[in-house]
Amino acid sequence: MELMIKNGWKKIKINFSDYTEKRLIEFSKKYGMELDSLLKILINKKFKNFECEEKKDIEKEIDSLKQMMFSIETKWASLRYEAHTYVKDNRKLAITLQGYINENRRLHALLKSPAKIKEIEEIANYYLWL
Repeated sequence: MELMIKNGWKKIKINFSDYTEKRLIEFSKKYGMELDSLLKILINKKFKNFECEEKKDIEKEIDSLKQMMFSIETKWASLRYEAHTYVKDNRKLAITLQGYINENRRLHALLKSPAKIKEIEEIANYYLWL
């Protein structure tokens, strides 16, 4: 079973094991609740009067899933920052390359020979406007 949690603009997917899925379906049938509302109650820990012997097991699994979510989110944040630095570096290099292209074009104009650098200009423009 896969659960999608939306928190503002963030979306988080949580995968439950088959055993947990069966237990959640049993609870939803036992207490006459829909599975979505039961999951919301369990995740938000708003079940003080919710009594069952598997409550601690569910709490442990929810806590482990939250820990996994936080570890994945921290890894994602560092990867996103690293990608951002690469984009900035590529843009700096594209600006430098654009200067060299212009100098090359000027030298070709002095020599009165055509410049054949269309592919390089396209690559530089791509990184300039990323």
